[in-house]
Amino acid sequence: MKSPQAFRSIGEVAQMIGVATHVLRYWETQFQALAPVRRPDGRRYYRPEDVQLAAGLCVVMREEGLTIRGARRLIALDRGEGLRARGRERLAMADPAGPDAAAPAAEPRARKSASPGKPARKTTRSVEGAPAER
Repeated sequence: MKSPQAFRSIGEVAQMIGVATHVLRYWETQFQALAPVRRPDGRRYYRPEDVQLAAGLCVVMREEGLTIRGARRLIALDRGEGLRARGRERLAMADPAGPDAAAPAAEPRARKSASPGKPARKTTRSVEGAPAER
């Protein structure tokens, strides 16, 4: 489980706020305030304030219908603090236990048989050097 202050990858942020990674990349080109840290290999790492801003942008643009120009104006009013506050609210509502709460384990899937009356076919892997079975 990551600390709330941990940096997050673009995939983690996209999943947290419910947008695709290409949307986050586009928003980076449109909003100077959204500027994740970049490693020498080009990977993006979002600080907690970047995650909050992205979540706030998602609220005003996707849910409230604000344009990019309108969102820029909101950022200019208070350097993005209002949007970050909205983002914190959204993140808290999305996961009341916090963004780092462990997800419940998935139920194991039952093995399907090939057809209703026949058992599933067993598969074997060959081992190098072992005699072939017949």
